[in-house]
Amino acid sequence: MFGELWESFTDALEGLGSVVHFLFRLIVNSPRVLLRFNLISQQIFNSGALSLIIIVLSGLFVGMVLGLQGFQLLQRFGSEEALGTAATIGLTFLTLGIATGMLWSSSRYGRLWRNDPKEIFAGLTWLLYLLDRLCTYS
Repeated sequence: MFGELWESFTDALEGLGSVVHFLFRLIVNSPRVLLRFNLISQQIFNSGALSLIIIVLSGLFVGMVLGLQGFQLLQRFGSEEALGTAATIGLTFLTLGIATGMLWSSSRYGRLWRNDPKEIFAGLTWLLYLLDRLCTYS
């Protein structure tokens, strides 16, 4: 019994020693690493921006799967006709939001359209919604 207790104690002490040794090395080497700011910023860029395409594609496929499941659920209850109405209401609210933003931009900056990326993507989204509604009703 005392042998097992002693072995458990020495294992815990060895683990604690490893943690203390790691933290000591971390504290000693951190200032030297922080002086290489370009390398740190490059690593952050590589881990963030270069993986953006993976994140976007994953989100795209997850969105498609969820949309398909939602459509199948609506089909099961026979209410897929509600999709057209919901998309039309969404287009109406999007149009009102874009028009309100353009009026605010006009009063703030003196121009309705400033070629800001947010404005461009809002306009492209509006055009896609409009194209969907036109193709559905024709």
